[in-house]
Amino acid sequence: MSCCRSLAVAGLCLFAAASELHARDPLTLAVTVSTDLTPGSCGDAQSLHVTAGDPVNFCYTITNASPDDLAFHTLRDDVNGVLLLDHAADVPAGQSFQYNDVRIVGASQTLTSTWTAATALADYATAVNDPDRLFADGFDGGAAPPNYAFEDISATGTDLGLDDDGEATAQIGFDVSFYGVTSDVVRVGNNGAMLFGVDSGEVGYGNLVLPNATLGPAILPFWDDFAATSGGVFAQTLGEAPNRRFVVQWNQRPHYVSSGTATDPATFEATLYEGSNAIVFQYADVDMDGEEFDGGLSATIGLNQGARANQYSYDTAAVAAGDAIRFVPTPVTSYSASAVVTITAGSPDIVVNPASLSATVAAGAATQIQLGIGNDGDADLVWSLTEAAAPTLRSRAPAASSTAGADAPTSSYAPRSAASSLWPADKAGDGLAGADVPAFGVNLNSIEGNTLVGLDAAHPGSTTPIGAIERTLVGGAFLDGDFGTLYALDFDSGELVRVNTADAGVEAVGVATTVNGEDWSGLALDPASGTLYASSTLMSGGISSTLYTIDPATGAATPIGPISAGGRIIEIAADVGGQLYGVDIAGDALVAIDKAGGAGSPIGALGFNAEFAEGLDFDPSTNVLYFAAVNDESVFSQPGQMYTIDTTTGHATLVGGISADPAAAQIAAFAIALPSSPCAVPSDIPWLSAATTSGTIAAGASTPVEIDLDAGALGAGTYTATLCVRSNDADRRIVVVPVSLTVE
Repeated sequence: MSCCRSLAVAGLCLFAAASELHARDPLTLAVTVSTDLTPGSCGDAQSLHVTAGDPVNFCYTITNASPDDLAFHTLRDDVNGVLLLDHAADVPAGQSFQYNDVRIVGASQTLTSTWTAATALADYATAVNDPDRLFADGFDGGAAPPNYAFEDISATGTDLGLDDDGEATAQIGFDVSFYGVTSDVVRVGNNGAMLFGVDSGEVGYGNLVLPNATLGPAILPFWDDFAATSGGVFAQTLGEAPNRRFVVQWNQRPHYVSSGTATDPATFEATLYEGSNAIVFQYADVDMDGEEFDGGLSATIGLNQGARANQYSYDTAAVAAGDAIRFVPTPVTSYSASAVVTITAGSPDIVVNPASLSATVAAGAATQIQLGIGNDGDADLVWSLTEAAAPTLRSRAPAASSTAGADAPTSSYAPRSAASSLWPADKAGDGLAGADVPAFGVNLNSIEGNTLVGLDAAHPGSTTPIGAIERTLVGGAFLDGDFGTLYALDFDSGELVRVNTADAGVEAVGVATTVNGEDWSGLALDPASGTLYASSTLMSGGISSTLYTIDPATGAATPIGPISAGGRIIEIAADVGGQLYGVDIAGDALVAIDKAGGAGSPIGALGFNAEFAEGLDFDPSTNVLYFAAVNDESVFSQPGQMYTIDTTTGHATLVGGISADPAAAQIAAFAIALPSSPCAVPSDIPWLSAATTSGTIAAGASTPVEIDLDAGALGAGTYTATLCVRSNDADRRIVVVPVSLTVE
């Protein structure tokens, strides 16, 4: 596709002649990838080689060759899901529109992107059965009221094996268009609803009024709080193409009760129809234990797109046995186009030899020793003996109107300061005696009470109780190398507190206020700038998270912005260079977070279903990310587990169980009590110099670095320093090289 580059209007491209419009598809999509992160820039390649962990600029350009003016746009790909949903932008016939999305790429991937543009927003017409028509057979088409024709699949369908508040991904078996988004997958929740077009996410027990922007596309036949003590949730595709139907049945599911066991369950189902894209809810039994739950008195029924919805009822007794509700899409003119790009992501692997440098010289003499730096990986290694520069990442840029000409707004990571270590060397011995990676955290136990504990993150298996904590604390951070004082956030009161790690004494600093009804979830110190960051999230219902800075002297919280595309951020941590990360427990993924604006960039899946409170922190001496987590597969049947997370792919690797005691399931307010490496740059050491202090090494190559040691101004004695080789090797951002010079 050629674009009229001479036009001054950004994102606008006019075709030379009207006849050209009819020679093309109604809508065309071009997707290019590049490492140029300049706002509004667009590369020309459909394939790209990058280093894993690098940001990539995905540029999407559509051309409207239809006779219609296109006003609403949805973009999704088969790796990241929905990127744009009903985005309003006028694209008249014959014009073009550009959208940029910059995100971190952690692994090689081939992405198929699909753009759908419509003249109007997709919507649904709702019809309800007439009681006189109950138990008629078949499915009526068109706008006529539906017949009640419940299909019991409890004996033939696939049991999704859902626990209380659990979810499972199910394949529909055919494409369904839902509010203009096409997919063949749903995420079914035990709580009477399913998310559309995603293979991760949660259906919380707290039903909400529709529309709800944070919930996303969802089909809600009876969104309520259901237990899993009887019955099951089943899914099955029935019929033959092109007239298949997909049924999800909640069978004999009781409502959750706080005490005792409910014995009168509910049975209902949702059916999605091929071709017509109609959706039908049918109710076999909605009278349950507790009249306050009957017929939807504590439920939400309807369809949710995000910003729009078709709500049938909220906390109202609106349905009864034998009822059927049908939602039929209203006609909308729309066009779709797809394109494929390939990203090949390699990883450098640094090798430094020898591990330490030493020399002995006579007074006034000088010598030269060699430090070898090699790359055993499959991508370029960028190294430096000075402070590492920050990677630049811009968040998703909303597309600019093709007729407005405005540049797409972006945000970027603030440059990391070349700050020296915040951790004094005399604090290196603090923490737990003998532990390789000493850490503290609060074991959250609703039965036995919360307890401050010490543990070794590198060698878990036992915890050391320190004292009872009369608060539910989340987040955790040490400041200024003081490992005797743990900062944390009180989940209930919203206060920032200081915890004495010797005796578990707690002192309130001040109230930190969240926004959007969210609860505090994470706390992290940026070692590069000394800034204390915090995260909050919605713990049930919808999904949203927000990033803040916290004043450690007063507890005052300053919102930075929503962690867009970040999901439900349960904890955050900053690496040695100041890059901020979070764990999304709704999507079970690692997310990179823009400290300037809060935007999130999903990196990759953890590889397991993380639930409840978690702990996250970097070992500042090695830049390894530790994750104290609750694995849903073993929740409360065994202790919480310690993982390390690969920050280029998001994958979590099990280190071991945190304790032998199953009661040690949730470790929150987790912080590692180790100082950063006391790195020095050659220019700071008067007797040491290096001719080369940075460079790039190709895969499989190595380079010698000559280190000059000069005792000309030194008296007799032994002089030591610590060099740090910083690189873009995500597994070893810093390699510490001790240097010793003995002057005789």
